[in-house]
Amino acid sequence: MRRALLLMTLFVLAFPAAAAADGASVKLLDCVPALEPQDRMAMFEGRMTPRRGSERMQLRFTLQVREPAVEWRRVVAPGLDQWLTSNPGVRRYSYAKTVQNLAAPAAYRMVMRFRWLDAAGAVMARSRATSRACRQPDLRPELEALAVEVSPAVAPDRRRFAITVRNRGRIAAGPFASEAIAEIRNTQFVHFCTSVGDEQTAQLYAEIIQPEEIHHHHLGREILEKYAATPELQELAAAAVRNTLAIADELSNLAAKTTGVHNIPVS
Repeated sequence: MRRALLLMTLFVLAFPAAAAADGASVKLLDCVPALEPQDRMAMFEGRMTPRRGSERMQLRFTLQVREPAVEWRRVVAPGLDQWLTSNPGVRRYSYAKTVQNLAAPAAYRMVMRFRWLDAAGAVMARSRATSRACRQPDLRPELEALAVEVSPAVAPDRRRFAITVRNRGRIAAGPFASEAIAEIRNTQFVHFCTSVGDEQTAQLYAEIIQPEEIHHHHLGREILEKYAATPELQELAAAAVRNTLAIADELSNLAAKTTGVHNIPVS
């Protein structure tokens, strides 16, 4: 894996001895896609009941991942691939684990192995089951430039570029693109100020303005991911983005005509 996988054990259930039907299963209890890796989560539960003559039960979690164009493979992480043993004589043994910090796009599933032990600790039966997959789509915007138009600017030695962009991703991209441009331009401006000896302005942008730009960038992504959860809401968000960018372009053009200061077009 390209990043460390976080794993939590959520609960263990063990009940007093009583007659129960034989059986073992694994379930996908929860699957949470998210934009940021640390927010992606999958929860799995393994459950088994005793067999005739068994004294203890054991289960083992093996996490598998499948990424695009790659077959299922085992994920190595602490807390996995270890035999977990019940207390003697319980009538149901249930164990749940949560994995976080998942890659995307990818799918995750849990392969469970089960063993029944007799009073001497010898294995008397084995079983295996595989859960449904937790699918983690890539929620990032996916921008594609469709056309570039060049037109004269106010200054004779300048040109205005208008780029038509299509977003194939699952989340609106307009504000992200604008804030991302601000991040890059601020970095360039900090380098420029440093090169001409204006350390005060460079410090202002590096320590105050730039962190705010980055915060705005990520905040917009998080809000859209949380609230624009249906195609209808996503279209409304996209329409709002288009209107906002159009207004920003108009204000930029007006400022250029009034002051002679030219900016990179917003959209």
